[in-house]
Amino acid sequence: MNTETPASEDPAAHQPSAESAPAGWSPIMPSGAGYETGHLPAASDADFQKVWVVPTAPADPGEPLKARLLVAAGVAVVVALLGFPLGWLWSSVAPWLPVRVSGNELFYAEPEGEQRAAAEGWFIVLSIGAGIVVALVVWFALRRFRGSLTIAGLAIGSTIAGWLAWRFGHNIGRSTANNLARHAKDGTLLKFPPDLRIKPVGNIGQWHGLPYLGGVLLYFAVAAVATYVLIVGFSSSSSLSLRRHRETPAPVATPVES
Repeated sequence: MNTETPASEDPAAHQPSAESAPAGWSPIMPSGAGYETGHLPAASDADFQKVWVVPTAPADPGEPLKARLLVAAGVAVVVALLGFPLGWLWSSVAPWLPVRVSGNELFYAEPEGEQRAAAEGWFIVLSIGAGIVVALVVWFALRRFRGSLTIAGLAIGSTIAGWLAWRFGHNIGRSTANNLARHAKDGTLLKFPPDLRIKPVGNIGQWHGLPYLGGVLLYFAVAAVATYVLIVGFSSSSSLSLRRHRETPAPVATPVES
């Protein structure tokens, strides 16, 4: 008696071949058929199909909110501290103001001179340059934390940095100049640190002791935020959160009748 299994009924004939499957794909067996482990249905079972599907990477859920808040706060603090070196650089390159001693008062030796305009010009140029550089560093260094919170931290930190740069640069060597002015004779010409004409006019100046943030002091923040937003506009990422888009599009799987 011939007990050999015909080729058409041999379960091994229906076994999916690993060589015929694309790399990274896996077979799916029909559910609810009650087949034993290691056995495939016979060819007469018309409901059996061999389908190859590619595993798709899940969309990146991004960093948790707490981590993004901490990073945004860190960005604000670090960028704000940059106001100190920026102020030192401004005080080093900007022309100091000539001041003449008259009794117990000090007067600008050249009220219409170009020193004050040059000091403001240097502050604007340095602020814009620093804002662009900081925005580029934040964009590339904090890829996983791109988003509105990072932009907010950048805006707050750069605004504070502009104010610190003015206050710190304006006070470098100021105590020494004041000391010289107290002991100088009338008509003595002294050099005072650069300053900015940022005092608000009229009722706008009533800040109740709070620091005034406006005018030239905002160039750092405007340059930083504008640069960051421009990069976002030209970015090829389709993620609304501005983080790296990790999802890989899956090819369409074509079912093949077994």
